[in-house]
Amino acid sequence: MLSRPVRRSVARGCALLALAVAPLATAVGPADAAPLATLDTTPATSIDVVALVGTDRHLYVGLAGQDDYRDLGGASYEAPLLIAGEQSSWFLRIGRNSVPYVRSFERGWARLAPDGVTCTKPSAAVDGDTLTVGCRGANGHLWTGRTTVVGDALPYLDRWVDRGGQVVHGGVAGVPRDGVFRYEVVGGDHVSYRKTTGQPGFAAVTGAPPCYGPLTQDDISGGGRACAKRDGTLVVSANDPADANGLASVALTAAGRPGLARDEDGTTRYYALDGAGALWTAGQSATGVVSRPRTVAAPTALYGVSAASLGASPEAAQALGQQLYG
Repeated sequence: MLSRPVRRSVARGCALLALAVAPLATAVGPADAAPLATLDTTPATSIDVVALVGTDRHLYVGLAGQDDYRDLGGASYEAPLLIAGEQSSWFLRIGRNSVPYVRSFERGWARLAPDGVTCTKPSAAVDGDTLTVGCRGANGHLWTGRTTVVGDALPYLDRWVDRGGQVVHGGVAGVPRDGVFRYEVVGGDHVSYRKTTGQPGFAAVTGAPPCYGPLTQDDISGGGRACAKRDGTLVVSANDPADANGLASVALTAAGRPGLARDEDGTTRYYALDGAGALWTAGQSATGVVSRPRTVAAPTALYGVSAASLGASPEAAQALGQQLYG
């Protein structure tokens, strides 16, 4: 697998560190619980941010391995998305009647699209200052909206394009590669189909494993992908079969959308909910070695999980985050 670019990875880590230093409206847990900025971490281990939907349908966010999750409110009816940009980060949720909403750590929930735009099985990708969001539209096709993000303003997508395809288990929107956007859907035959900008139609992705559930991809060229096999456990590979170290099975039960957090050296952590809504994780080294699954402290959750990496140097990244956001 190709590694995540260093500049981009550091920038995204800094943006996500707003979680640790920016005030949020509500918190779960006792009033005297340690704030996220002061939680003890292991310096040699990457820190991941995890977003999930609780049984009350609120969106919760926290650092993986810590039990202090913050309640971001809202009423979610599908798995959330944590969208990590270079300067800001956002959360996307699907509300009642398939209406998409977005918020940041500092700004509350707002409509992502005009009235009449419905969205299910959402995905998103950031390339520089360009945000692309994909949804399964009312006709079953992959629809995408794209906008330029400015500062810490919430994105709003007022124009949407029908990219075709038949989205059954979920699509992937605008994964960039060398400046060319590519779009992917998982059809009813469990096959992944892809097309790039300018292509008239979708073609099957050679070498990609069958997906029996939602597909999650890293939005960096050459990153990883994960989805459920027929037996419900996770199968992972590279976005591009030529970059793969071979397919790997991860002994995680993937009930709903899996999460993926990837470091610049290619190390990846996968997150998934089991049938009871408990959160589990397993890692994969850059050479393809998979670690044993373990449980992760988190609220009981619905629908799936979204995750992103803050990097492997929490002290330095946290200090920089406090300078930028404190």
